[in-house]
Amino acid sequence: MNLKTLPILFLFALGSACSDSADQATSTAVEIPAEQIAETDATEATDAAAETAIETEEQVITAGESEDAAAEEPEASEKIVLAQADPDPSPAAPESRFIDGKHYTSLIPAQPTSSPPDRIEVAEVFMFSCPHCYNFQPHIQQWLKNKASYVEFVRIPVNFNPLAREHSRAYYAAVQLGIAEQISIPFFREFHTNRNPLNTPDRLAKFFSRFDISEEDFLKAFNSFEVDSRVRQADKLTRRYQISGVPAVVINGKYVSGADKVGGYENLIALMDDLAAQENRARN
Repeated sequence: MNLKTLPILFLFALGSACSDSADQATSTAVEIPAEQIAETDATEATDAAAETAIETEEQVITAGESEDAAAEEPEASEKIVLAQADPDPSPAAPESRFIDGKHYTSLIPAQPTSSPPDRIEVAEVFMFSCPHCYNFQPHIQQWLKNKASYVEFVRIPVNFNPLAREHSRAYYAAVQLGIAEQISIPFFREFHTNRNPLNTPDRLAKFFSRFDISEEDFLKAFNSFEVDSRVRQADKLTRRYQISGVPAVVINGKYVSGADKVGGYENLIALMDDLAAQENRARN
């Protein structure tokens, strides 16, 4: 981070992915007749008496103003007490360590989600054939055990190539058959550990048979209009979310990030929690 030099007067104000900033006057003595002196003394006495009367009147006025001020004091005291009785403002939300434009990207405009309005959606954008997505799975599985109750988790497969599209169809067939969560980790393992490409309907049907799904039921779902629609919707979401590499996460249709932006999978999980909590606070 670059720091700008400030004038001294203001010193204290201051992973990886698979991809597709005064003079006195001299007087002369003059003899003054006694009659003039007497007349002057009488005048001065009269002036002194008048000044005394004025001072007395001013004291009375001042005393009256003091009494008025004293009478107003209780009202001022009441105002102070009332001000002190106001409740403290709500504490500010904790500042995030993740920075928009650096650790994640804000989507403008925000995109609609498929989750209920009272839930914060966290979407994992993935590709079964991506080794980095496979390595991210243990972190996702652990997070799913402890995620906040207001979070709705969804998966969105990308179709960067023909093989990925076949795998997307298989995933959405599993969704239709109600076994998507059951097959996800085994599918990754079958491809990356057992080196089975799962690139034909026959290979996929055989894999699904391990989960008590007949070949007929699998092929019916795999070739269904519903699966076609879901795959096309995944294409649209990939474009709307501006996904160029996986694994990626999308929080509530507003923020997109990946392990390469935050420095690893653990930080990516932390960012998911942070932004989901931020969205939940804003909603409430």
